[in-house]
Amino acid sequence: VERSRQGGAASAPACLVLAPSAAAVTQATQEARALLDDASLRVVPVSAIDRARRVLAMGPVAVAVATPSDLAALRRAGAISV
Repeated sequence: VERSRQGGAASAPACLVLAPSAAAVTQATQEARALLDDASLRVVPVSAIDRARRVLAMGPVAVAVATPSDLAALRRAGAISV
């Protein structure tokens, strides 16, 4: 997790979960938070690209949950590295 966002580079989450829909992103995010049970480990849902860019830039991310199309948009914008 600590390797995320080093040297101004795009954020690199420790774990990436792909979900087929925005509803599944929400559900998977809730499940990941419950399983991790550690508030210091950030789980970020990627459903609104602009918001996700801001959240990813705020610091290390343990788990990012996204649809394939949202992940591709973030990669094109240079906001995430996978």
